Amino acid sequence: MSSSVSATAILAADPLDADRLLNPGNSTLEERWAVWQARGAAHELAVARKSKVVVPVLAALLAAGLYLLLGR
Repeated sequence: MSSSVSATAILAADPLDADRLLNPGNSTLEERWAVWQARGAAHELAVARKSKVVVPVLAALLAAGLYLLLGR
């Protein structure tokens, strides 16, 4: 994914994108591919945002567990 893609650009997508993806008879291959890529980029942003919270919490829990097992 390009770093120049912003979250606002993805969220400001055409509201008919889902319709174009589900009903391919009304759109070209390029349009459907652009919709597919935008959905993938939005998903990547959501995963990255969630990972910023989950990974440090898991690391802290792992460190605490190792301290309890090996540190005493």
